[in-house]
Amino acid sequence: DKTIWTELWHNGYYICSMYGHTSSDYASGGNSVVLRLTKGDEVYVKAVDPTNGAATNMYGASDEVYSTFSGYMVAPVYEEFPSVVG
Repeated sequence: DKTIWTELWHNGYYICSMYGHTSSDYASGGNSVVLRLTKGDEVYVKAVDPTNGAATNMYGASDEVYSTFSGYMVAPVYEEFPSVVG
């Protein structure tokens, strides 16, 4: 009977959120996005501050993993070095 509300951020900019709540059971939620990233970018998930919404409660202990975040490189983009035309 708890709530989970997390947000995905990219370099300090809000991208999307995930919310889950149910009565008398476990809540779940999910989301997926495709981001164009460059070297040095920062991507992170954070729990919503309860003063801005519902308190986030994540179930589990250090040896129990019930929440995950993963990323995959779909295709490398080489823009770090401009093309040289001679």
